[in-house]
Amino acid sequence: MKYFLKKHSKEIKIFISLGLSILFLTFLYRLYKLGILTNSDKLYDYIGAFTYLAPLIFIILKVLIGFVPFIPTTIFIVIGFALFGQKFGLFLNYITGLMTAVLNYTLTRIYGKRFLNFFLPKKALKNTKVRQDKAQKDLKKFYF
Repeated sequence: MKYFLKKHSKEIKIFISLGLSILFLTFLYRLYKLGILTNSDKLYDYIGAFTYLAPLIFIILKVLIGFVPFIPTTIFIVIGFALFGQKFGLFLNYITGLMTAVLNYTLTRIYGKRFLNFFLPKKALKNTKVRQDKAQKDLKKFYF
């Protein structure tokens, strides 16, 4: 079993990534079809219907929406304040913003270079690396 996991770890990671991506997109599509992502009243009713689990559902939805650029998070911020009050709404919005930032940073650190290698030619990556190194040298000269 250990040998199998070691030998096929790349394929397993790709399979898990694709599975989670499909699950995420299916979830967003269902929410969109129900009108929850486009109508703030439906979103308010949807999250409010969970009563005790509403903060957890709000956190999950807002973190997931943070990965999709075409859905405005402003609606979620306003609904967070309306559902949970000023202090708890601010706390939940702060926590979800922090979680989204940490997840985006982590995903970029893990998959960023491979993602760029997939979409950009080698020459463009080399030029970017040269410019980045030059900028770092200039910054070091500025500070020191």
